[in-house]
Amino acid sequence: MIRENYKIPRTYHLGSPGAGSFLCPPNHPRHFVRSIFTQYGNSPGRGPNYFLDGTAFDSLQEVDTLYGSDEYPRLPLTHQRSRLWLACLRSYYREYIATLCEDAGRYYDELRSSIHLIEELTDGLPLRWGKGGVAHWWETMEERPLPEACPGESWRRHPVNGTWCQVCGWAEEGENSNGT
Repeated sequence: MIRENYKIPRTYHLGSPGAGSFLCPPNHPRHFVRSIFTQYGNSPGRGPNYFLDGTAFDSLQEVDTLYGSDEYPRLPLTHQRSRLWLACLRSYYREYIATLCEDAGRYYDELRSSIHLIEELTDGLPLRWGKGGVAHWWETMEERPLPEACPGESWRRHPVNGTWCQVCGWAEEGENSNGT
């Protein structure tokens, strides 16, 4: 059930933004939604489990219905943020792509053309995650922040990982930096 203008009980608190958002495309509402926790640190037994902009949701599937709306529009695949998301997917699944092609059977041509499109769109982008790889500013921000203006993450300030920042891609002198 979706509850608009929901007031969280005094004894409850919100978790950090990004509930179940791993590998979600940029602008997806899962990057912004927050889990609701009781005073004991667990999810409420009854009532909503997720909170976003004054609205409470029982499930992430309800949050997913917002994707593609005016507030959370889908970006074209050629958009820089979409290309970085595809680079993240390509990096994450790189070991499985060959196996998929071998096992695809009659769907081989469709799968191969999809993989070729992803390779074209991510050409020249870093295909590593972590230090020197793809930073994740593209999930929630319109453009890559400069290190001086990087907000860090809700639970850690810039630089998120000490000698490099997972959000903007900054790295200390001598470290491999590429936040594209």
